[in-house]
Amino acid sequence: MNATIQLQIQVPHGSADETATFIRELLSNLEDGGEDQGDGLIVEFAASERTVEAALAHYSRAWPQRYDKLERLHHSLVELGYEAKLPDTRSESRNQYPYLRYIYPGNDRTLGSANSGAFAFAGRGFQERLQGEPGAQITRDGVRFQLDTQDAVDRIIEIARDAE
Repeated sequence: MNATIQLQIQVPHGSADETATFIRELLSNLEDGGEDQGDGLIVEFAASERTVEAALAHYSRAWPQRYDKLERLHHSLVELGYEAKLPDTRSESRNQYPYLRYIYPGNDRTLGSANSGAFAFAGRGFQERLQGEPGAQITRDGVRFQLDTQDAVDRIIEIARDAE
């Protein structure tokens, strides 16, 4: 009988390599050391992946009350041809998933970015176009909408559909 057990450990002050070394040392004290001894127990170590899917899973756990709106927005933007990307991180200790960035089809220009609570359109063009729009918060870098209602998500999708 084979069983798969997935264990996720987050260590705030250690790298993935340090964590893997700690676990290997711990397992070496066990009778079979985690190696396959014919009983089907195999332990694999891998650094956690930074993917869009992992970010969405993180948001679903961390902010379940708004996740349905973010998920719908994400899938709608992807269907419109926008590409979701994670920002580059400069430090392993920083938030792995601060936001998702959406790129225009066919180039590297940013439409905007989303996190669990809001979507922000990037650029002055959106500031001028959406001035006075219900729910729009003009910021120094663009326009922000809260992901608090399905109507807000509908409006963001409509704006993205019409974006150049």
